[in-house]
Amino acid sequence: MEHLRVGGDLWFALSLDVWTVGGAPTVVTAYNGTMDFAVPTGEWFTQLDRVDAGALVELLVPMPQAAEHAGAVQRVRKARELLRDNQIDAALGEARKALEPVLAAVRDGGLARTAQDKAARRRLLDERFAVLVENVFSLLSGAAHDDEITKDFRYSRAEAETLVATTAGLVNRLAQQH
Repeated sequence: MEHLRVGGDLWFALSLDVWTVGGAPTVVTAYNGTMDFAVPTGEWFTQLDRVDAGALVELLVPMPQAAEHAGAVQRVRKARELLRDNQIDAALGEARKALEPVLAAVRDGGLARTAQDKAARRRLLDERFAVLVENVFSLLSGAAHDDEITKDFRYSRAEAETLVATTAGLVNRLAQQH
């Protein structure tokens, strides 16, 4: 079901046949009809969570005041839409563009370089996030490039979902800091 839903709402169509017995003289009467209804993504995840069939991590990335961050939020939204349409490489390309202002922020002042030059156990929190941003950008770049190393990269849907969600979290963190 999750494979078919691809992150969107579910649409159910039920075909009903109802038989009743009644009247004088006794007759059997048949009724039939259809009932269509949607189950929104949020409600579907709530039900999956209740039966321990899945877990939902909701992340609202609010629209920030800064224009460059607002553009990143729009790109996260577009990446999510592309993922719903099963356009994995295009979704990863949008996520990569969304991550660019975050990457610029961790590179400004040399934070990313300082972080990468340190042993992992000696990195401060901001430095650890800087390394995460660099690594996520590197993963996303694999979908955008077609060089000797990356030409055979094929990202799974699960990998794309992970990268889009991580990008959304990093964009959210940057927006909250400014």
